[in-house]
Amino acid sequence: MFVKPGGTATVTATCTDAVSPVALSQASANLTVPSGWTAQATSPTTFTTVKPSQSVKTRRPSPPIEIAGGPNRRDGPTHKVTTLLVLVVVSRGAAMEPDGETAGGPGLVMRIAVVMLVAASGAVEALSFTALDHVFAGVMTSNLALLGMAIGRARGTDVTAALLALAGFGAGAAVVAWVTHGRPGTTTRWSRRVAFCLAGEAVLLAVGAAFWAASGGAPGSTARDVMQCGAALAMGGQAAAMVAAGRAAAPTTYLTGTLATYIVRGLGGASGRPDRWVPLRLVALIAGAAAAMALRWAAPAWAGALPFALVTAATLTASRPRAVRQPTTDDPPVA
Repeated sequence: MFVKPGGTATVTATCTDAVSPVALSQASANLTVPSGWTAQATSPTTFTTVKPSQSVKTRRPSPPIEIAGGPNRRDGPTHKVTTLLVLVVVSRGAAMEPDGETAGGPGLVMRIAVVMLVAASGAVEALSFTALDHVFAGVMTSNLALLGMAIGRARGTDVTAALLALAGFGAGAAVVAWVTHGRPGTTTRWSRRVAFCLAGEAVLLAVGAAFWAASGGAPGSTARDVMQCGAALAMGGQAAAMVAAGRAAAPTTYLTGTLATYIVRGLGGASGRPDRWVPLRLVALIAGAAAAMALRWAAPAWAGALPFALVTAATLTASRPRAVRQPTTDDPPVA
């Protein structure tokens, strides 16, 4: 926009938050004018919250002012008035969403679902290592070490077990990556494709639980190999689903990096605060493994049902419909 000396103009700035997947808090608008010029807002210039895909407007008139060569000379140079709408996020955690969600990350419901998945992986690992082929279903770092140990000791059975776990995990992760490819999740909820993959994991675990119950909790050699590969397939799918969910999730099958990050942020003075949910996830892993072993001792045929129940509960919890928040007086006008 160009305004001649002595002239007036009204500048209207409109901004749509079409990029950020979360609401912006405390957004403000500023108008840049040449030196000596003034501009006064005739509408609000700050907005408590700007939701995704929502537009906000502000107006500022530029009145005639004195410039070089005399007051209000109309033969002076023409000046360009630049409208600059700056969205300044003061606090991403200020705007609360339903279910305790904040503008910057997952809320209570999603965090609880993640904890349930961690407990499920603990149960699977306990049964996999103690009752199947003495390898892990979801911890591939350990399985690679076990593979090396088996090769060094020339024990073909242990080599086969480690390879089955590695192959199953890789296949599960690959399938989920294919299903969720190009469909990133939001920072607060899991996408439908992620939920679909977790539902598929629950079905796979249900089949495994049926085989486990049919064997009375003591599967034979061939059944162990099949169930070992199936358990790893389930854990690979779960791990990949959490990666696809992005910031709305967290690692559930391997917590070594989670523990290290928590320690560094909490004690090492690194940037960022430690996640207060990490200790609960660590406890959930222990609890899941302990519960699986207790069931295997008290009711062997039912131990295989625990991972299925936990994954199903987590998927249903995360898929619970969101409440729709009613507009308030603090909401900005919609263009």
